[in-house]
Amino acid sequence: MNSQVPPSRQDDRSPDARTLLCAIAEQLSELIYATDLEGQLTYVSPASVRMTGWTPEEVLGRHFSTWLGAGSIQPAIAMFRDTVGSGRPAEAMRLTLRRKDGTMFVGELNATRLTDGTRTLGTTGVIRDITRYVAAETALRESE
Repeated sequence: MNSQVPPSRQDDRSPDARTLLCAIAEQLSELIYATDLEGQLTYVSPASVRMTGWTPEEVLGRHFSTWLGAGSIQPAIAMFRDTVGSGRPAEAMRLTLRRKDGTMFVGELNATRLTDGTRTLGTTGVIRDITRYVAAETALRESE
């Protein structure tokens, strides 16, 4: 499944698609992002501030791997190349990510190839902070 840039439709009763998508992205706690074909970030939702401390303006144009922990860089790059090349989505991929203050957190990434209907533009995805879930899993496993 590929994500396509939605066509802009104007209806007298509702905002255009771009305005609606921006409003949705601004209110989600999950971080939404898009990259170009090289992995440079072209869009980052405002949730990046809550989740990482980085503003969208601070990260746009930089490679996504900049914020990954050392053990997550190679798997994430392999996933990125596979998603761009094959169109297979990345689902529930756990990554260690770095916040602006240097602390690390565990994120779950779901990503897909981004197209305009005919050309591949890059990737788009969602990152969710699952640090608490991982800590709970670990505590449960250690208590058994």
